[in-house]
Amino acid sequence: MNKFTLPFFLILLISNFVYAQSFTRSGPYLADADALADDVDVAFTTVDNNIANNTADIATVQADVDQNELDSDAADIAIQTDVDLNEVASDLADGIIQADVDQNEADSDLADGIIQADVDQNEADSDAADATLQANIDAVQADVDANEVASATADAALQAAIDNLTDTSDADGDGLVGVVGVAYKDVETGEIRIGENSLITNEVNGVQQLYAEDANEDPIDIDITNGSDLLVGGVSVMDSINNNATDIATNATAISQNSADILENRKGIAMAAAIQHSTLLPGNTQALDFGYATFEGESAMSINYSRQVKQGVQLNLSHASSGGTSINKIGLGFQW
Repeated sequence: MNKFTLPFFLILLISNFVYAQSFTRSGPYLADADALADDVDVAFTTVDNNIANNTADIATVQADVDQNELDSDAADIAIQTDVDLNEVASDLADGIIQADVDQNEADSDLADGIIQADVDQNEADSDAADATLQANIDAVQADVDANEVASATADAALQAAIDNLTDTSDADGDGLVGVVGVAYKDVETGEIRIGENSLITNEVNGVQQLYAEDANEDPIDIDITNGSDLLVGGVSVMDSINNNATDIATNATAISQNSADILENRKGIAMAAAIQHSTLLPGNTQALDFGYATFEGESAMSINYSRQVKQGVQLNLSHASSGGTSINKIGLGFQW
């Protein structure tokens, strides 16, 4: 029953009552008045029933409204709980990311320390090799100086012997003093020649020269042979040369190895930089990342895999490679 039903019945009741009163004393209409009264009673009963039904309907609607308010409050609480959980998960993910960043920085610092140690060792090895080479050079120079002294002494003795030869004053006027073809001196140049294919020694500007020429005065080689050895200060010049060559070859090998080690270290730093920890976002159980990094001309690529083994336990696998060199890494993380 709607809001217009009750007023309508009241108007109908009043109209019928007035109509009945006007005919109460009329015999033909008395029976109609009684029927009208019965109708009025029925109408009032219907109105009462409708009022009762409306009251029940209103109570039902009010109960629905109250229940909707309770459901709305429960939904608000559930939504706020989800928001709080998402904020906690976000804070946890931020912590994991920061831990990965800190670990990568620590790995980079460690690699830098290893490279610096290698560089320092290479410098020390190079300094030691330089010192050894300089010592050998100094020894050879000492031998040369001793030979120059010995040569000067021998030249003086030879000069004295030449001076004692018959032709000491170039009596024949050929400019040569001594026995030509055996041992003689060129007066003009000061050269002292021994033999027809001459071994020549001469002092020029305070330096004693030693060389050889054939009969046509063309330069020829001097060969220390037939078991003889050239000594400088009692030390074999050839042995010194061979030792120096061996030391130089050893140093070259060490330097080459150091260069290879430095190259491998550069690759290692590039690979360490390329490796990263995959972070599992809330709601995910697996993650796969790819990384790329370069360091001083060396480049590396990596693949990183993470899996949530169970609640609070995460497995991390990483592999990086650079120019035939590789790094493998496995990690197990716990969260609570």
